[in-house]
Amino acid sequence: MVFLLDGSGDIGFKEIELYKLFVKDVYENLNISPSGITFGLLECGSRHYTQKHILTRTVQSSKMLDLSLEKLVPANGSCKLGQSLQMINMNIFRTLPRDTPKALVVVLAGKSLDDATNTAKQLSKKGVRIVAFGAGGHADMRQLVSIADSPLYAFKVPMLKYLPSMSSTVVGFIDEGQLPKLPQVAFFS
Repeated sequence: MVFLLDGSGDIGFKEIELYKLFVKDVYENLNISPSGITFGLLECGSRHYTQKHILTRTVQSSKMLDLSLEKLVPANGSCKLGQSLQMINMNIFRTLPRDTPKALVVVLAGKSLDDATNTAKQLSKKGVRIVAFGAGGHADMRQLVSIADSPLYAFKVPMLKYLPSMSSTVVGFIDEGQLPKLPQVAFFS
């Protein structure tokens, strides 16, 4: 499970605190196996190309998650969503076993400077499920719809302060992706 959070532009410490609440709430409500989950965190902005904010590890306790979230600070600059998705693919998803459930939660507060559609399609082909949130009035919902699993998994949050209330949506999305695929049944008349 990876969170890609927009830390560019007008995202300040107040907004980062809302991100922390959101991620923590998702974690606390997930159905996690005793062996834990692989957890990644990437902040999109001017400094995201260093691996400083990518934390891939098995999260088995809330304390470990808190330590990861403490490192979040505003990244400033601009977000290149396509480049960020490529980075996540290379540094996190590519290293996971093929049959491991993979989910990506994207929160964007503006418009990406690059196109992310092709990279999102590549991730989807590798079994990565993507849910996207546009936070605030400047979020580019067309861009987010183009990367989400389906338009039903692209959500508009009018203000970032409402993002933590969307954690149950993410939990449902993740839990749904971990269910075994049922065989399709054909009905004949």
